[in-house]
Amino acid sequence: GTKKYSSVLAPGQHDGLKKSSDDGISSWDWKLRGDRSTYHALFPRAWTVYDGEPDPELKLSCRQISPFIPHNYEESSLPVSVFVYTLVNTGKERAKVSLVMTWANSIGGLSHQSGGHVNEPFIGENGISGVLLHHKTANNNPPVTFAVAALENQNVDVTVLPIFGLSGESSVTAKEMWGTMVQGGCFDRDNFNAGPSMPSSVGDTVCAAVSASTWVEPHGRCTVVFSLAWSSPEVKFKKGSTYHRRYTKFYGTSPRSAINLAQDALMS
Repeated sequence: GTKKYSSVLAPGQHDGLKKSSDDGISSWDWKLRGDRSTYHALFPRAWTVYDGEPDPELKLSCRQISPFIPHNYEESSLPVSVFVYTLVNTGKERAKVSLVMTWANSIGGLSHQSGGHVNEPFIGENGISGVLLHHKTANNNPPVTFAVAALENQNVDVTVLPIFGLSGESSVTAKEMWGTMVQGGCFDRDNFNAGPSMPSSVGDTVCAAVSASTWVEPHGRCTVVFSLAWSSPEVKFKKGSTYHRRYTKFYGTSPRSAINLAQDALMS
């Protein structure tokens, strides 16, 4: 209808909030007060309940889990996490809900803005799609590839924005990304055909966004699931020795195994 709510799902204020000259994440809607939200931690699980904020007629819960299973050295070795959102509409009107997961192509440190980072959209199997973020580390350390993905089904539509910028020159800014989500709740489906981006320039911080949208009927509920995987097949020690991480025994040494990791996490 005429009601629309948008907020970062994190309480507190961001430095430089809503500066007219800012095109970064401080231009987003940091509206969550947090007084009606509760975070619970019970390792290896955690969950957050947003009870009526930012939308007073919508209750969200996010359950997170990363595999840590006694006497199970295969699945416990997998570099992956799953985020399961349950959406409950307590109102009398049908509601369209869009969740967007953003991720920076960064591991912090020296390689944060050293350039050479590439983002690439992908469509996997069983309705799973997202973005690969290929990160070039510094000092000849092994590279890392992140996969941010969501599960599409008859109730949930998944779209992506393969690359947007927090700093430096970028065709899409963080501010523009947020504006697109607030306006329509999704990205252009043609973005899946974009292919790998040009390597980032020195000084640039590039990110990706994955959106999952659904309609929730009055007094109804819906589930939206995201996964995050990170593939860094090699461990390099200070004296020069290099070993493969245990998960490579099951998924191989290709950085693109992040896709398979994300898919298996979402299907399990």
